[in-house]
Amino acid sequence: MRQRKRREVNQDSAAIKTANKRLSMDMGVHGPDVVVVDSHESDRLKRPRSDDACLRGPSFSIRETEDRGRSMHATSSLCKNKTIITEIPMAALQLPESALQCTTCDRCLRAVGTIAEHLQLLAGRKDPPSLPLAEDDDGLLASLVRCRRRECDAVFCSADCEAKAHLEYHEPLCTSSPKRRRLLREFTKHALAENETFIFGGRLVASVHTRARRAQTACTVCHGLRRCCGACLDRAQAELAAFCRAVWWDITEPDFKGEGTADPALSEAAASVGAMGKPALGERTSLSAAERASFKRQLRSAAATSHELLVSAFEEPTSQWLTLHKWGEVLGLARRNCLCVEYASPVAEIIPTLRAWSASGAGSSTMRREISALLDALPTKSPSMLGTALYPNIACANHDCDPNAEVHFCDESALATLVATRSIAKGEEICISYIECKAPLQTRRTELREYGFLCSCRKCSQQAAWHRRLRSRHA
Repeated sequence: MRQRKRREVNQDSAAIKTANKRLSMDMGVHGPDVVVVDSHESDRLKRPRSDDACLRGPSFSIRETEDRGRSMHATSSLCKNKTIITEIPMAALQLPESALQCTTCDRCLRAVGTIAEHLQLLAGRKDPPSLPLAEDDDGLLASLVRCRRRECDAVFCSADCEAKAHLEYHEPLCTSSPKRRRLLREFTKHALAENETFIFGGRLVASVHTRARRAQTACTVCHGLRRCCGACLDRAQAELAAFCRAVWWDITEPDFKGEGTADPALSEAAASVGAMGKPALGERTSLSAAERASFKRQLRSAAATSHELLVSAFEEPTSQWLTLHKWGEVLGLARRNCLCVEYASPVAEIIPTLRAWSASGAGSSTMRREISALLDALPTKSPSMLGTALYPNIACANHDCDPNAEVHFCDESALATLVATRSIAKGEEICISYIECKAPLQTRRTELREYGFLCSCRKCSQQAAWHRRLRSRHA
């Protein structure tokens, strides 16, 4: 998942911060216009089934068509800055490199712990620093609640989030079985060495595993058995099935920008291409058939190893449905449908305050020396919290290079809000941008290749027409 950002998002709109003022994760405080959907608990807005031509929400409907696939349409006129939907993700994951700089809830990605503990992490200290703050000011972040299993390192923002995590996905990931713990450690180690998308994919598989076991407890066919019946497996997979449309190694493209990639599996695959005596990928824009086949083989091999470890760790019922091809589809889902979650570091605002305090000469000489040493050890810019998440309803919004909606994150967590960026007419399709929409036409087309389509939005059509006219004049 160390890729370019999936679906560019905005988190700085003052209008949205006002409209969604401090939405709480328990959904207890929100205005009458805010539609809050918990992907785990609400059946109001699910993927269209074969007998559902259109599923509706208060401000939008989700349709399935041959030319656009799943798409989101306004069911009433929407004004600029209108909140269309606020959604809790089906699954969310803080990126491993971000976890080294910021401690967050395993389920909702909200920062947990104290300001002092986060400064300790950023500065690489052994102990939290003493800060010239009022006691209340150092408790601004959510409480840190540890997983009920002592062997597990996961932390949460509340007992409620911890309980929901176990109910939704976490139970098979923090197993009490020594054998399974060892296999899961090997799976994670392999994912960190090869491709972090595997970790998010494992979390999605864990959610299916948990739903299957829960369905089994109420099933008259397979209750009490080790294996789940087909009906329970189908029910458990239903939510993911709508998104499993492409295999990861078939849709992943090499880096043609010459910027390199942080994913070792992609780097190794790219190196195998370079070993054929061709120019570096940064100097090219395409692969030959033989090079592409080699690239895909490398990715498939990495995925196969992670698949074997995951199935061995989870055993049944996961082993009943998770073939290598299905695992590839789950990874493809993660690559194409997830949003990049980003919000400012929880200590970003306190660091300038500490610098000003240090410069003022206030406090004891001992405290000033400690704060000075702390500030010297901190990075120049506080890194943002980075994560990835899957939102079943927001994921139905198609791409447009001139979108009429965008995603914002509320309450410094993975709680996502889809907001109209301009007036949207009743029946009009609601679209967001998957990429940097200010980039040149060819750059946008290259980046959208991974999504499997050639954009024909109004902006692309106009720019393509201009390019054709310019070429004809210089022919």
